[in-house]
Amino acid sequence: MPKPTTTKQMQQFLGLCNSVRQWVFDYATLIAPLLIMLKESHATANKIHWTEDREMAFQELKKAIINAPVLGTPDYNKQFYLFCHCNGMTMTAVLTHKTSLGHKPIAYYSGLLDPIMKGHYPCEQALATAAFAVQKSTTIVMGSPLTLNVAHVVLAILQKSKSTPTTQRVSGYEVILSLPSLQVVRCHTVNPATFFAHPVTDDKQVHDCANYASEEERKVGEDPIPGSMLLFVDGSSFIDQETGISHSGAAVVKAE
Repeated sequence: MPKPTTTKQMQQFLGLCNSVRQWVFDYATLIAPLLIMLKESHATANKIHWTEDREMAFQELKKAIINAPVLGTPDYNKQFYLFCHCNGMTMTAVLTHKTSLGHKPIAYYSGLLDPIMKGHYPCEQALATAAFAVQKSTTIVMGSPLTLNVAHVVLAILQKSKSTPTTQRVSGYEVILSLPSLQVVRCHTVNPATFFAHPVTDDKQVHDCANYASEEERKVGEDPIPGSMLLFVDGSSFIDQETGISHSGAAVVKAE
């Protein structure tokens, strides 16, 4: 498979990759550098600019597509298990059956968090990931009993979170996670979805998911501290959509 040199050729290659993405381990992470390159090509007269990292991503993606996946076939007489994880950038999930040797993977799912959710707390990112995983798995599960394993208490977050962006988004999560065939449990064992991408330490922090966001918000008080300096602050912040890193700047002046 030759290396694409134009925007159209890259689109054709990525279209081929997308058709087999559920059989490719950690697909979203593999394809991310190529998507960035495709986006840049629209601003450079449809010219593809290759770098060492992008060349490596292209070769790894080809290798993943060529290699036969070691996946099981769905058995609708068995319980389905879905494990999901988010590392602040990438959402990953694996659908399995339980066997005598452990969990047998049936399908892999992965995607990138949207810019809005990248700025939210890890618990709320886990909620978005849970909804993403369940929605993606419906084409295989098709209403069969499904147990969702996630590292956070996502149902409690759904009911009590105050910083979730929009009512429409919350309603969408509720519809997906309230399926009668779905059981949501907190994963206290090794979550196989954490091996897709590099996990962050937030999942390992001991906290109450339902109160996590509100506790963080309460750290910023509304009343001034008695005897404190009077300062004026102005600033701005944004999230880099490619890296997910927050950038902020501020000017602080003292009243004279």
